[in-house]
Amino acid sequence: MRNLLYFLIFALLAILLVSCGDSGTGPDTDEGENGESETITYTVSVEASPSEGGSVSPSGENTYDEGEEIDLEATADDNYTFTEWTGDVESTDNPLSLTVDQDYKLTAV
Repeated sequence: MRNLLYFLIFALLAILLVSCGDSGTGPDTDEGENGESETITYTVSVEASPSEGGSVSPSGENTYDEGEEIDLEATADDNYTFTEWTGDVESTDNPLSLTVDQDYKLTAV
């Protein structure tokens, strides 16, 4: 009877230990020095060319979290017409929807 009791205790401990282990099915995260997950960020640089031809929004260099969706819009000044986006993305869409998954450098022509 005592052997059966030891066996049951051992079996329960083994099940408990196995169920507390890492299953490897969770999301991958980067951990900082304190074990906290870090957010991955990227820089998106946007400009108009020629600069007197109009403006872009948002303009300049901005930082976004990975996976963030942004809309880039070019506005042509008088006597100018927006034709395309060039750089890391080539498109004639205006506004341009972009899911941030890397650093981007774009020019509105």
